[in-house]
Amino acid sequence: MAANITELFSSGFQVQKDFVPTPVVEKAKDEIMAFEVKNGESDVLLNAIDEPVVTVFVAGYKNEQAICPLSRLPKVKDIVDAAVKDVIERFNPYNLFAYEITVFKKKMGSPELKLHQDSWYHPFILSEKKFEYFSYYIPLTEYDGDSSKLGLVDWTDIDLEKVYNERHIINGSVLDSNSKKPDLNADNLTVKYPNMRAGDCCVFEIRTPHNSLAHVSKQDRYALSIRFGACRPEYEVTQLSRANFVKQLREQGSDAFYWVRRPGKQ
Repeated sequence: MAANITELFSSGFQVQKDFVPTPVVEKAKDEIMAFEVKNGESDVLLNAIDEPVVTVFVAGYKNEQAICPLSRLPKVKDIVDAAVKDVIERFNPYNLFAYEITVFKKKMGSPELKLHQDSWYHPFILSEKKFEYFSYYIPLTEYDGDSSKLGLVDWTDIDLEKVYNERHIINGSVLDSNSKKPDLNADNLTVKYPNMRAGDCCVFEIRTPHNSLAHVSKQDRYALSIRFGACRPEYEVTQLSRANFVKQLREQGSDAFYWVRRPGKQ
């Protein structure tokens, strides 16, 4: 059952418990770990750009980042499809695509991620409409204490028309170097760290400020983040973005996205 949409709009995020059954989570995690062992296969890195990809990103260790075609990770795709089903039940959008599918891995020594908004590195032009672009964040492993916990700022604590930090922005526009950049880490902001177990899901809007704690556990931490667009996309200059999916956008166009409902192709 899709969660109450009014709760999403009021806070910018919402946690759904037991979103993915435990056996599905375990199989997806094992599949990812098996890919990591074999990620030196050159054909994976060279040919993945021709179709939707999964980026396996080890926080703080850029040399350990790898990409894999979604088709080679069928158990991960099962979770992506579960999220697609939830999006359709929750929003019933005319257009729908997944534009970035990322496995965030944290190991001992992985640093904290500062508060930021995902809109700062995604090249999409946002309108005033909420939940055109958003994330489904699904832990694949249990938290060990508070290590790597995801934190989010409630929309009631921020001004959605205000610019926070360089390119950590609300409306999708790029700032110039002379722009005044108020501090997103202001003392008056309360960051909430929801307790999430493996298989739970946090849905949040692209403008929702969020962070994560440093990883101090010996247990590796895996979480799957699926970024959705529920509108006809309009792009800014894509060369400035740091996300892997932008390479797909430049080389293959949006055909490389995971389309569920597409303009003119329903």
